[in-house]
Amino acid sequence: YDALDSASVPFIKADIDSDKSFFGAMQASGFKGGRFGLPVVVTGSGKAIWEVGDPHALAAELASSLDVNNSTKGGNEGRGDEGEVIKVFSMQGCGRCTAMYRLLDNVKVAYEKLDIDADESYFKAMVASGFTGGSFSVPVVVVGNKAHWDIEDMRELANQLAGPSACTAPMEHLESAILPTFGKTLTPIILDIFKKHDRNQDGQLSKDETHTFLDDLYQVMGLETRCDEIQRKEIVELFREHDIDRNHKLSVKELASYLCNSHFADTATKKSHIELSSSM
Repeated sequence: YDALDSASVPFIKADIDSDKSFFGAMQASGFKGGRFGLPVVVTGSGKAIWEVGDPHALAAELASSLDVNNSTKGGNEGRGDEGEVIKVFSMQGCGRCTAMYRLLDNVKVAYEKLDIDADESYFKAMVASGFTGGSFSVPVVVVGNKAHWDIEDMRELANQLAGPSACTAPMEHLESAILPTFGKTLTPIILDIFKKHDRNQDGQLSKDETHTFLDDLYQVMGLETRCDEIQRKEIVELFREHDIDRNHKLSVKELASYLCNSHFADTATKKSHIELSSSM
């Protein structure tokens, strides 16, 4: 903290002991160490840095990559595609606020960060926007004159603010993530199955959508479909391990992580070996 303060680098303290969601966010950033790896510094681009040898050298490096005078801005100019100003009101140490920033960054939505702990006038502006909740409701996202709080699905809100372009981005990510494992033959088929079962086209799968997605995938892969009870247990375990942000949905990143480390990947590898042998 002292090194970042000295270098005038803005940051958020996220205590993984006080809020378990911070631990999930830390894992999602790519961290693979243990307690000995703390502190873990996650940059604005989502890169995790741990086992830091020289905190002051790292702080200096981060300071040089930032325009510190404009560090309260996210994206370009804090405006959406329609020209409306998007403001994200947050509090220090708020894990959900950090997650909201990352989701907006991922879909390239510009916004302004307004820390109500740092400036009392921001709280007054938040209330003036129509907000009537409590501190537990942050982040509060204000678009033009409309305030959103108690946000159940932050990814869906980010996609709505991004507009139509956000719909294609998840598919591109899924394709690039699974292509090395499933190859040019199976990857387009898996993408089609995903599109079919992503019924509300939000770029993620609910538990029900995951169930029907897996049913089709078992058939495509030539695997014996499991009974409902076994498949329900499989889905419970899948979400426990891969639903990192605990929103009860699988993003394409979370789904790709599961697929590339599952029995489906093993089957795809065997199929590719069989096809290669037959061609020879």
